[in-house]
Amino acid sequence: VDGKWRSIDGRLFYRQIVTASERYNRRVMEEVCTRLGLSVRQAAPSPGRRPVPEIAGIPEVLLRGMSTRDADIRARFEELLADFELRCGRSPNASQRMNLMARASRETRPSKKRARPLGELRVRWREMAVDLVGAYAVDHLLERAQQHADPGPVPEIEVEQEADGVVARVGEHRAVFGRRHVAAEAERYLARLMAGARAPTGLVESLTDRAVALCLDLTPP
Repeated sequence: VDGKWRSIDGRLFYRQIVTASERYNRRVMEEVCTRLGLSVRQAAPSPGRRPVPEIAGIPEVLLRGMSTRDADIRARFEELLADFELRCGRSPNASQRMNLMARASRETRPSKKRARPLGELRVRWREMAVDLVGAYAVDHLLERAQQHADPGPVPEIEVEQEADGVVARVGEHRAVFGRRHVAAEAERYLARLMAGARAPTGLVESLTDRAVALCLDLTPP
């Protein structure tokens, strides 16, 4: 209003980036599963990483073959893990495994590629998928996934009970944490429980509030 140019302080936004990412992932899964009649399963995680949500019914060979980035990270993680055990004479704890996985992800991150049109990418992705499982499996991928969808009832979430689980999972990785860490874990926790079903509005906030209330507040007045 005074005619001067200013910029938004992005530090607060940056601190919320993990929570925002988890919210985005959960909402995308809800929309995809609701519109296409699918459900989500928790795939076996890479060492040192959390379980990964995948659409149920997608062939494992297709998932592995299309995830070249994940294969690179796994290979580098095994190298870092062997080096850690050689230097320290023991296996890393959960927090150290997470750090090793983060390092493996950084060190294997490829350089930026030339931007290509989505149509061109889709053609390439289809060619890769056909090479892995054949044209018939690719053409009938949606039908297969729909057959593997779990039509069971939407689970009822007990906030009081589930909040304990949220706090326990956050505590596995952090001794001291903030509300944003609890909120991110609440998003992940709810995504696992709902398996792609649409969560009631405000449930994440209620779960986060209850989980935070179970913790000791170290913030000075």
